[in-house]
Amino acid sequence: MGGLKATLVQMAKKMVQGKKPRTLLTGTAAELKSVTPRLRREILLRDEVCQYKDKESGKICGSKYFLQADHVQPRFANGPNTAENLRAMCSAHNKYRYRQKELEST
Repeated sequence: MGGLKATLVQMAKKMVQGKKPRTLLTGTAAELKSVTPRLRREILLRDEVCQYKDKESGKICGSKYFLQADHVQPRFANGPNTAENLRAMCSAHNKYRYRQKELEST
């Protein structure tokens, strides 16, 4: 036996023995590695359009297409997965912003 089936069998044995099975996920949503689907939907419903703001003109993109949940403070910089740290961005601006961060760090 391997993988998931073995894990389920072990958890069942522990439950029969009266032991509490080890939880697979621990911590809050902010500590998880990825944004949960529920939180992603919340962000996209809240913002509705791309929130990228052009530095020169000050205009917001406003695109409703290919929206993604973007971290204001990136995960690699210990940014949490909270609603306050997330915003909707179109895929083009999300990629552009990430490339700009890479160029600044080199």
